[in-house]
Amino acid sequence: LVHGDVFRFPNNKEIFCAILGNGVQLLCMCLGVLFLACLGLYSSYNRGALLVAALLIFALTSGVNGYVAASMYTQMEGQAWVWSVVAAYLLFLGPFFIAATFLNFVAVAYGSSSALPFGTVVVILLILTLVSFPLNIVGGITGRNFCRPFDAPCRTTKMPREIPPLPWNRSTAFQIAIAGLLPFSAIYIELYYVFASVWG
Repeated sequence: LVHGDVFRFPNNKEIFCAILGNGVQLLCMCLGVLFLACLGLYSSYNRGALLVAALLIFALTSGVNGYVAASMYTQMEGQAWVWSVVAAYLLFLGPFFIAATFLNFVAVAYGSSSALPFGTVVVILLILTLVSFPLNIVGGITGRNFCRPFDAPCRTTKMPREIPPLPWNRSTAFQIAIAGLLPFSAIYIELYYVFASVWG
């Protein structure tokens, strides 16, 4: 019954392809950082080496993000592939950069030693603008031009299957509340007994 609806294209193709491209990029970045760690290139005396390596590998793997997002979007018969590539670039990097900049301003305001100087923020912004974004665009163009047509293993039905309404206990809000309540209550009870035995 379900096999005719599994490979139906989603409504928001751009966001779906952007999430897919960012996931592949983050996977490549993690594998690259772990590979460099296995080679022993990080020193315990230099705390910033890991972060610098992660930033550079993230910037260099932006082409993978654009390639995966654009090729999947083209396979799904999308027309606005430029918007898909730009959305894939900004989906993770935009909120992350805004949050990191805000936290850095807070650290500077409190005089923290972990705050990045202004020059370092400018260098990071230049790396993301002059290296990462062009690689993303080149990867998007490559993915659009060299993608294969979508070949589903089974035929998709013309009419989508009607989904029956869910009962109240299977609604999204109820599931989120129960999924958060059960682990929180278990952890709260365990911590209560730990604190009571230590300070009781």
